[in-house]
Amino acid sequence: MRILLVSQCHPDMPHVCGQRTARFAEALAKNGHKVVLLTETLNRHPTGPKPETVAHKLQAYMDDKTRRVFHLACPPSCDPFLHGVRDGTFPFWARAGVIALRYFFSSSVFTDWRAGSRPYWPVLANVFQPEVCWGTFGNTEALFQARAVAQLAKCPWIMDIKDSWTNFLPEKLQAKLTERFSGAHGITALSQAHADEAQRLWPHLTPQVIYSGIPEHFLNPPDVVPPKDRFCVTLAGAVYEQASLDTFAKAFHIWLLGLDRSLRVGVHFSYVGTDHERVRRAFERVLGRCTSSVRPPVALEEMSALLRSSHLNVYLRSATSLWHHKIFEYLSVDRPFMVFPEEIPEAYTIVADVGGRMMSCADEASVIKALTEAWSQRDVLTPSVNYERLSDYTWAAQAKHMTAFFRKVTKSK
Repeated sequence: MRILLVSQCHPDMPHVCGQRTARFAEALAKNGHKVVLLTETLNRHPTGPKPETVAHKLQAYMDDKTRRVFHLACPPSCDPFLHGVRDGTFPFWARAGVIALRYFFSSSVFTDWRAGSRPYWPVLANVFQPEVCWGTFGNTEALFQARAVAQLAKCPWIMDIKDSWTNFLPEKLQAKLTERFSGAHGITALSQAHADEAQRLWPHLTPQVIYSGIPEHFLNPPDVVPPKDRFCVTLAGAVYEQASLDTFAKAFHIWLLGLDRSLRVGVHFSYVGTDHERVRRAFERVLGRCTSSVRPPVALEEMSALLRSSHLNVYLRSATSLWHHKIFEYLSVDRPFMVFPEEIPEAYTIVADVGGRMMSCADEASVIKALTEAWSQRDVLTPSVNYERLSDYTWAAQAKHMTAFFRKVTKSK
């Protein structure tokens, strides 16, 4: 198939938003499909290739037999109003006004990227001739552009609901924007929770769940084990709400003080992620009472080894995020893990299917209880993950489900 994937996030952005489209693009191309990935330039770089240059390179891509992705990064145009909104120079009322007007009249607050991307749409439609266009909702602009190219190419378009529509869009404009994008020929969703929300918004469509996956080599985790002379607890990734971080830090502190002083020196707390400064501040009282390591993000392979060498891994959930992809990464290392606040029923279903040991905590008391339980079982390493079942959640496996859905949509159009 010839597939166009649209996301504002450049694959090299140090943020998870760029990974879903980039990894699926790679997996689809590896399976023999011709894939164009349309994004904004990295760091909003103001220049890009000429449309005629893209047309020439795109034709060469169509003619070659290599299984690779054609990445087209489009520069945003200069828009002083949107610049004032993003850099914070506009007062609140002005920012709110610009955002509301852009959504109402243009269905998006990234119309500067649209202006920079528009000259390439005829090239994509006429040279690449996509059979399906797929735009991911991190913002409505990706949906708008996927639909625009699909209309030129006379092919179906599919919207991907990666983030919660009701949590991310202005409440008073949600109904209007829902109606404007109701012409999609299909919906994919990051999780069943996202699919359920999408089903309520667009009842005439049946969403297909396509999870963001894990690399296939995660099915063969590093051959490392937790140290016998230390009890290692690792918190990783974004920590989201400050209240959740503070509650977890307080609970950890209370649990730690409950240990005999001679045992505390054998406790090691680690954090790896973008919120390292926030974690350092929240754990200020803890860090002097046990050994610790708080640092910025590391490569996935190093992260996997760190999680594998821990007795207990932890991630904090966001109340505004319906689903957390971290669960697959944590399952892949086959170590007990704690989630706070509580996970949703969908997570329990996946853990029941794949195996693994998840401790889902609702409050400070249950966090302390989970830490106590993990401490008491620190010398027990019992494999519990079924890697054959987990293999269905790799990028490669989910890309096959995606392809089947694309074929279904194109066949029914």
